[in-house]
Amino acid sequence: MSLSLRSLAVALLCALLAPALAARAQQAPAAGSSQQSLLVLPFAPLNGQVPERAGLYVANQVAREVGNIGTIQSSVLNVDPDEAGDGALSAARNAVSEAQKMVAQRRFGAAADSWKRAIEKFDEAAGRLVDVAELSDAHVEYAVVLYAIGRDEEGAKELANAISLTPFRTFAREGTSPLFSATVKRIRDQVLDPKAKRAAILFESRPSGAKVLLDGEVVADGEAGWRTPYTYKELPPGKHHWRMLFSSSEPAGGVLFLERGATITVKSGLVGKGEVARINSILISNKVTPEVVDAVRSLAEREKSELVLFGALYAYEELQQPTLSFDAYVYSTKTNAVARLKRKTFDQELIGAGMAMYEVATELSSKLEEFGKGETLPSTINGSMLPEGAIGKRERLFKMPSELEAEGQEVGPAKPASGPAQRRGPVGPGGKKGSAIKLNERER
Repeated sequence: MSLSLRSLAVALLCALLAPALAARAQQAPAAGSSQQSLLVLPFAPLNGQVPERAGLYVANQVAREVGNIGTIQSSVLNVDPDEAGDGALSAARNAVSEAQKMVAQRRFGAAADSWKRAIEKFDEAAGRLVDVAELSDAHVEYAVVLYAIGRDEEGAKELANAISLTPFRTFAREGTSPLFSATVKRIRDQVLDPKAKRAAILFESRPSGAKVLLDGEVVADGEAGWRTPYTYKELPPGKHHWRMLFSSSEPAGGVLFLERGATITVKSGLVGKGEVARINSILISNKVTPEVVDAVRSLAEREKSELVLFGALYAYEELQQPTLSFDAYVYSTKTNAVARLKRKTFDQELIGAGMAMYEVATELSSKLEEFGKGETLPSTINGSMLPEGAIGKRERLFKMPSELEAEGQEVGPAKPASGPAQRRGPVGPGGKKGSAIKLNERER
């Protein structure tokens, strides 16, 4: 079915369901009935193909449908925010502003200290840093003030870091000083020498299938073959910035330094603090364990909730259609046990239609009347999912600008900004802004 026909089908289904769902939402609980409190947790991703934020979206949809029943009062508890990462990113940008003021006052020693602090904070906030050009610019400006105070060797290292981070960009100051432009060219030729030994990064994640961004460029995207486990070969040496994106998690990220001829392995999993993050970090192993139940019980006591709904999502293709399977469990403080609900599967484009969530809500309501014995632990969440390691490792080769030119591809660097304070988006091979720009806009 074409995308337009599928979208039309979704719209028609939502329109047909709207009156029934609205009428059910207006139903009041029976006289004398008491509401039970339900806490819904964001659902863990069993693989990286689960759409970003789907875990939280499904939790909100289920909570809404459960609330419409009238006998259960529901709420959603999200993963604790990454306050440390946000704070580091804010501190980095403040240090940039401070450094620019010092440069304007020709206080180059103080400016060097501020640029160094900005870089340290950008590195610390790597998972939150969407635009790697901010980090690259900080290295360039740090190099400029180091040259100004006679620390040329350190300045050259900072320029090399900027070039390895953004090899296809022209820096703003290259158009203002012939001497600086010649210096950048000399160091760029050294870093991007196509005849010298290069390096590689192997990206691994749990769950597998995570989307990876290296130096702001999406290198492991939509198709399963472009997601973790994933090796990026023939990379220039020096500093690199990476991020991994998961559903129901803060972005993971970091910086690393590649030596010529080296291969570095980067491993990451779900990121976040608090009980919700801890629960989901266990659920991604495809098991509900006693440790999960202990953490859920602790949450129920803290939030004064009688019931807790949690579970996991698994993405796959069925008849060439993107599909999600939805396994949910409910914990009851009354019985101190976990009951499993029937698995639901639905087209990813129908996730907002409400039927699957309505079925979960009605089954949950019936469970309250007869909870049953409860699930025997540990319990396998999805027995049909691919085992860990079943996905073959994929690889990609990085191509230097000179190699792209030899192949006849245009390698125009990014147009330089009028000044260092202006932020620019990631630029891919060919000097054209790529899909990373759209992704970054969605993340902000």
